[in-house]
Formats: sequence, structure tokens, C-alpha cells
Amino acid sequence: MIDIYESNPHPFLLPRPATDFRRAVARGQHFVVEQHGQIVAASGVFDYTDDRPFVELSETLVLPPLRRRGLQGLFFRLRIASVVVTQGPSIGITTAIDPRNEVSLTSAHSQGFQLWPSVIPEAYASCSTCRNQEAASKMGRPCCCDFYCLPIEQARARVRALLAETTLLDEFTEGPVDLHGKAGSLSVDCSGCRVVADHDYRAMLRDFADGASW
Repeated sequence: MIDIYESNPHPFLLPRPATDFRRAVARGQHFVVEQHGQIVAASGVFDYTDDRPFVELSETLVLPPLRRRGLQGLFFRLRIASVVVTQGPSIGITTAIDPRNEVSLTSAHSQGFQLWPSVIPEAYASCSTCRNQEAASKMGRPCCCDFYCLPIEQARARVRALLAETTLLDEFTEGPVDLHGKAGSLSVDCSGCRVVADHDYRAMLRDFADGASW
């Protein structure tokens, strides 16, 4: 999986150690889309530290033929749901976006993210490995990215949307999600994704969408 990132470097993707990816995979919080047996898109959820109640949605990579077809929005909703079922509703969901990355910025805003008013110091810990840090420093910025957080009511709305678009999985073992973007449409089979295919997880997500906390 790491090969797709190494083979497709992108100026808006932060290099991460393999241990970060292994941890996300072990928790079921790194998502991939396959086409013809090849990974064509990927995205994950990463911790800042072990003792901070926040996670970062990051490392979204979509290969050019599938861009602008709605995958980034689906990745956002899946990752938000994964935080709810694996780490709980009290965990703060954040993301960092370079303001020059207009596509990701538009996608994050459409999912309800708002500027994070009190960014924790740990959010800047990986800046030393960022290829854009020198330019950010010259502009007087602590980081090349702006940080955003997701209000819990927006998280509930995104989970409701995810449950609705995967509603076939309530009754069947297969349930394609039809996405639509500026570059066209795309059908994604989510039946192999435990976050939406597992009935216990779906029950938890329904409770959360209805206002429950735990």
C-alpha cells in the first residue's frame, strides 16, 4: 500500500513513517479503492499522539483518472464513521489542508469542517519532514497548512449521509455507492468495507446519527 504513495508523490501529501500506516491499517482506518486489482486511491486516519483526544484525516491520494468523481467526499465520510465506531464520538476529528489545494479545501468545507480555533502543538510535529516547510517559514507561517475540525453535529450529518448511500448493505451483501463529480460518475463497491458492511457497526452509526454519545 505504501508503494502507491511512493510511486505517486504529490506536493500536498506529507511523508509519513511506515509505522503510522501500519497502525491505521491495524485499526481498520486506512481505506483503499481497487480497480482491476490495483490500488487507485487511498486515505487514512492518523493519531497526533497517544494521549490527545484528536485524530487527523490525512494522506488522501486519488490517481488522475479517478479524480473529481466524488471519491474524496466518500473517503471523508468513511473515515468520520470509522472514528466513531473504533475510537468513539468524543474524539475530535481534524484535517490539515494547504490553502493552495482548492479541491481538498472545497471537499472539506462541503463535509462541514471549520477552522480549528485552538490547534494543539502536536499538530505541528511532522512539519520538519514537510517539503513545504521552508516556504511556509519565509511567509511567517508555522505550517504550510491550515487546520480544520469537524463539529459533532456535522459528523452526525456525514454519518447519516453515509448510511443513506450504503443502505443496500442493511439487507444485502453487496451495495455499490454511486458517486458523481465534475469529471463524471463512479460506482464504488463498499461491501468489503467493515465500517459500513458490519451490522453491529451500522447499528452504532445509526445510534450516533440519531444523537447518541458514549
